Amino acid sequence: MDRRALVLAALFVLAVILPGCSRESPGPVGVPSPAETAAEPTLAPLPDGFRGEWRGLLPCSDCEGIEVELALDRGDEGRFVLVERYLGSAEAGEYRSEGTWSEDACSVAGEPARCLHLQGPDLRWARYPDGSLAAVDGEGRLIDPDGARLQRL
Repeated sequence: MDRRALVLAALFVLAVILPGCSRESPGPVGVPSPAETAAEPTLAPLPDGFRGEWRGLLPCSDCEGIEVELALDRGDEGRFVLVERYLGSAEAGEYRSEGTWSEDACSVAGEPARCLHLQGPDLRWARYPDGSLAAVDGEGRLIDPDGARLQRL
């Protein structure tokens, strides 16, 4: 075999082998890669018949804080009760909201998540793997950038 034919054969072998090479080796068939896993929410939806309660103190721009209690009952309609107590201001007092809620996939700070939407007061809460909830706006931005959350009881 002459030198030219040998070079062409080597180039052909490289052209066939190199496209299959990558920095990440593929995992087992049917197992998502880390990039694919990061694109999907890691939390499952709350189950049918779910009941839960959360409590926490959220910051307030014109008061000492807002003490929040939230109760969810999936039941037939998905009902909630939200109690907010405004502390240390002229508007101090207790406010109660009731209605229905739903849960859906959402994006919080650019990351996939699960969000609870309280119809009526039109509030959204991002749900975290530790069970806590953080208030988010309609575009998935945390309302309190310092990370105040409601803790599950």
